[in-house]
Amino acid sequence: MPQLWEAKLEIYEGNHRAVEEMLATENSSLSFSTVVQIKNLENLRDYLEEEGDPHEQLVNVRALIKAYRKKLLLWEDGKVTYWSKGECIHGPVDFDRTFEDVKKYNEQCRGTSFWVEGLNGPGSVPQLAFNVPAWKAQAAPSGARWHHHMIYFHLRVSSLPTALAGVAVPVQARPHPQKFTFIDDTGSTLPTIFMDDAMSLQAGPMGVLGPPFLCYLQIRNYNGNMAWHETHLYEFHMQIRIAQGGLKYLRPDHKWIPQQTFVMREAYNPQIHVRLSGSWMRNIVYTATVPDNLGVLYLAGTITALRGMLPTVNVRDARTPAPFIPQGGPNATFPRPL
Repeated sequence: MPQLWEAKLEIYEGNHRAVEEMLATENSSLSFSTVVQIKNLENLRDYLEEEGDPHEQLVNVRALIKAYRKKLLLWEDGKVTYWSKGECIHGPVDFDRTFEDVKKYNEQCRGTSFWVEGLNGPGSVPQLAFNVPAWKAQAAPSGARWHHHMIYFHLRVSSLPTALAGVAVPVQARPHPQKFTFIDDTGSTLPTIFMDDAMSLQAGPMGVLGPPFLCYLQIRNYNGNMAWHETHLYEFHMQIRIAQGGLKYLRPDHKWIPQQTFVMREAYNPQIHVRLSGSWMRNIVYTATVPDNLGVLYLAGTITALRGMLPTVNVRDARTPAPFIPQGGPNATFPRPL
């Protein structure tokens, strides 16, 4: 099959030339990652100049390009810097996974022209969503049979940093959490919500800051298309109905999880849009599926609880279902998610 390997070689050589040409445009002393981020920021600069700059980020993007080129800032995996109005206000420092630093410095500049550099990248991030309705799908131990694994998350605007809670604006003054339906999509790097979701979450008392703007990110989807989208900090909560009734919060009780979240520019249309879960859920609870053709996603806060949920099946009897067969037979219709 010489044609196959010739085609692969042609792709490889083309990619190699593109990398060499990119590196040749910058100072040879800059690292590969730094050059990639400079080009990424130049792309974003052009996008903001053409499409508008509602979050006052052009001044930060231009300052970052200059800082990288002058070697005042170097790309280091795991390190971040905090910026506002074209000035570095803190860092480089190790990223604080609790997002307390994000809240602190966003509060310090009152959310004006705030940017976190180094949080993602360099370059684009994968959001490899490819969703189709699946048959007999539900989330256990509760769940309406919506699309393949439809799950509920509660969201709220990120609370103030712990050090400031009760000093500036108390957490209790913020808007109440709201519940949204999400598709559990393992290919989505970050959670995704829509413009009207964000507006409803942000509605609150005058003077209360909205969710911290983090940065613009370029999404790369499964077919290679790319698009710029803004990301904000929201806090997520999972609420699962136990078999005996009532509600159970997982890991630990009443724990809100701060997450960088894509906010799409469109309003949510349930006929064509889905909110994507991101991968955070699998980092904080146990998850499992069973080869029984029921499409159930099992969630638990402990390994013991997970084992107690799982039915016993014989994997030798496992078969893949016929595609696109809704529960109830060929004449049934898919219920619409809320």
